[in-house]
Amino acid sequence: MKKSLGYKIRKIREIKNISQDYVAKHLGIGQGSYSGIESGKIKVNEKKLIRIAAALNVDIDVIKNFNEETIFNLWLSGSYDSGSNLNSLEKLQDIYEKLLKEKDSRIKLLEAMLNKEPDDLSRLCMPS
Repeated sequence: MKKSLGYKIRKIREIKNISQDYVAKHLGIGQGSYSGIESGKIKVNEKKLIRIAAALNVDIDVIKNFNEETIFNLWLSGSYDSGSNLNSLEKLQDIYEKLLKEKDSRIKLLEAMLNKEPDDLSRLCMPS
């Protein structure tokens, strides 16, 4: 039996131990309206689904492709980690922070290069 989108959203929210009120506030709606989304009484468009995914801190595809039997089987086998399986946003955050650090170090290098004499500049640019 194919599960509804609202059902999948509810299951992911419960797995992540997030309240309906939290997600509702993130969406700018009341808890009762959000409950209607999970129960299937209120339809979810793509834009709202993206915002729900952000509130749950998961990728939109995690919601669309959620299968509780797979999660259960992974859990039984001991290979399920809700953090790594449901949360690719943390990985993106890490990559983003590394890129920011790299950008900052390159800016410092360029600033140093601009302030150096031509002989010093060639040493910075040439590998030893």
